[in-house]
Amino acid sequence: MITGLYPNSQWIETGVSAPTPYISSSANPMQGVVRCINNRYEVWDGNNWLVTGGGAPIDLSTQGKMAIEWAYNKMHEERFIKDLAKTNIAVSEALSAVERAEEQLKVVVALVQENK
Repeated sequence: MITGLYPNSQWIETGVSAPTPYISSSANPMQGVVRCINNRYEVWDGNNWLVTGGGAPIDLSTQGKMAIEWAYNKMHEERFIKDLAKTNIAVSEALSAVERAEEQLKVVVALVQENK
């Protein structure tokens, strides 16, 4: 049985969602009695046995969502530019210049890091 969920990174968030417990009353002393049948808990509400349950929501953190959204938008932007470069010479030449500049930047960064 799962007894808890704990995030192990900054990208995941967890929460707890569980029903509130029933409190026994003097007018109906059986109200609030809990039983376990077939690995599920039930509680007597005074009239019926109700299956208890709760959830544990798991979601990406705001930071994780922002990172994925940025990557998604960047991916579509790059695809749009590459598709446009197939039909437009000016865009194709500009894209080639950007790719050469990125390669040059990688080389310069590597050389600077080597000399630190």
